[in-house]
Amino acid sequence: MELTWPRNPSFAKLVHIVPGTLMPQQHEQRELAAILALDMVAYSRPMEADERETIARHKSHFSDLIAPTISTHQGRIVKTMGDGLLVVFASAVDAVECAVAIQRAMPEREVGASPDQLIQYRIGINLGDIVIDGDDILGDGVNVAARIEAIADVGGVCLSGTTFDQLKQTVDVGYEFLGERQVKNITQSVRVYRVLLEPADSGKLSAGSRRPGKQLEAVTLARPSVEIEFFKNLQGRKVPTMLRCRHHQ
Repeated sequence: MELTWPRNPSFAKLVHIVPGTLMPQQHEQRELAAILALDMVAYSRPMEADERETIARHKSHFSDLIAPTISTHQGRIVKTMGDGLLVVFASAVDAVECAVAIQRAMPEREVGASPDQLIQYRIGINLGDIVIDGDDILGDGVNVAARIEAIADVGGVCLSGTTFDQLKQTVDVGYEFLGERQVKNITQSVRVYRVLLEPADSGKLSAGSRRPGKQLEAVTLARPSVEIEFFKNLQGRKVPTMLRCRHHQ
């Protein structure tokens, strides 16, 4: 391709062409996003039992449950990987609500399936910085989501600390703190929380221990109120003596 430059000599003096730099380099596009990683548990087991049936049911779960739920919560599917997928959300709350809706619906969809053909998913969510590369996303934010997904229980959801910090009481679930975890290829440890999906656990935060066998200490996430106790001084006036914090259940 022939490049035609202006014939103005004064302009030509201002232009210094370096070989290989005729096209300006684009600055990489970064965003803060909630990344959801979903993967089927023990994919090879149901595939070995009945490959055709497993593929058909997985496609059914995707088209009838997973994809519509992602769309309802304003998510965007970035990548599908056979038995898993990667999704981005602008909101951590939307990402967690989406994951909860999927995992709560799955047991009913798998009623009647034999143990060796049961389809179950794990989900991990991280709020972090990502690099936009065309239709793909890259970066540590994506890596953390994938590592947290591997920590999740079968049929469960795990969150990073950055995700948990955005939720407060906006999602109708409870949480169990699993401690600081060192995940592969990430220098800093990551706070990890397990989502408690049972309705009875809604609003609870269980502080787990790294030592096996120690009982969990459960507290309720609730809005505190302050009570003031008074006593009367010698002049009969009420004087505050104590502030007491009480949580409403």
